[in-house]
Amino acid sequence: MAILPNVFRPSEVTDTSELLPDGEYVMQVTKSSIKDTKAGTGKYISFVFTVLEPEEHAGRMVFNNMNIVNPNPVAVKIAQEELKALTEACGIEELEDTAELHAIPFRAQVITEAGKNGYKDSNKVKKYLPE
Repeated sequence: MAILPNVFRPSEVTDTSELLPDGEYVMQVTKSSIKDTKAGTGKYISFVFTVLEPEEHAGRMVFNNMNIVNPNPVAVKIAQEELKALTEACGIEELEDTAELHAIPFRAQVITEAGKNGYKDSNKVKKYLPE
């Protein structure tokens, strides 16, 4: 048994598991890290973007991975194009550390991407634009 420090009221908790509606949002990078791919043959940047505006969606998160090292050159090319768009939207001319992208507002066109291979639908950033 565990006595809670406060009374928990489920009705007072906002459900953030629903997908964001497709549209344009102001976001910022709040977390980033470089991880090894599951196969161990590459590396990807794992990003967490947090919505700043519109207010009704503030605090919601969108996750995105960019394959910066991969045996598939197409995957790397896509990641380089995405990273270029993100750095330009953040006003960064040279990037050495993904932390340089943190806390810089940018606009993003968010879409819903259909789930595959047993995964649920998810939000994805389609375009990165300056704020």
